[in-house]
Amino acid sequence: MVKDNTLRLGCWNVRSFNSKDQEVILELHHHNIDLCAISETEKKGKGTSQYGEYTMFYSGKSKEVRAASGVGFIIKRGGYLNSITGVKYRSDRILQVSMKTDKEKMNIISLYVPDSGRPTQELEEFYDHLQSTVDDIPKGEKIIMI
Repeated sequence: MVKDNTLRLGCWNVRSFNSKDQEVILELHHHNIDLCAISETEKKGKGTSQYGEYTMFYSGKSKEVRAASGVGFIIKRGGYLNSITGVKYRSDRILQVSMKTDKEKMNIISLYVPDSGRPTQELEEFYDHLQSTVDDIPKGEKIIMI
């Protein structure tokens, strides 16, 4: 459980994490970022990877299809990583991390929203999925969408 109230957040559309992993990690370290939501990772599947002092949770397309979209969180080891109470791999465009601080429970959601030029059905499905994600969070818990 974290006692300090300072959480240094970041977000980054990495446009393929696979070729930029070291660059991203160096920048997060340089700017002392605790938690960074990343989008357009183009990572396949879902899971966890270690990068020095950082842990990455990611959710992407299935391994059978072309790599596209993908979301993730990169979290610095220490207080905030230890505060995680759950990770929900919702889709290749929505990833939720739940954490508990000394004062509250919060849910941080990494989003990769489809472009407005995408087919209407794809946009509606995304927003329906996002709404069900929010509806699943207990009332009274903080929600941060990045």
